[in-house]
Amino acid sequence: MRELREETGVVVAADDLVGPVFSRAAEFDFFRETCRQDELFFVARWAEALPLTRDGWTDIEVETIDELRWWDLDDLAAVDEEVFPVGLAEHVRGLLAGWDGVTRPLEAGRGL
Repeated sequence: MRELREETGVVVAADDLVGPVFSRAAEFDFFRETCRQDELFFVARWAEALPLTRDGWTDIEVETIDELRWWDLDDLAAVDEEVFPVGLAEHVRGLLAGWDGVTRPLEAGRGL
């Protein structure tokens, strides 16, 4: 909930979240350092796209993140740029009908 608010300005309550639906350990290079990040992914649903804001971003995020927007799953699946985690659109499609209560590990990866 904190990360969602800081990164997008979207505020949710714990009751709005389903999951964690996925987990992943990721390593990535950022500002000449190798970072390790343990991630838990949750699902939240809204009837329409909420406004996004960069108000909670750090100076480094402002300098390094090019775009913030909602994606249609078809557009996300077809994008030529790298998306992390790999296969995100297909992972989300698997949850459209609902979640079975199992937290599935995503392939550990390198990215960003």
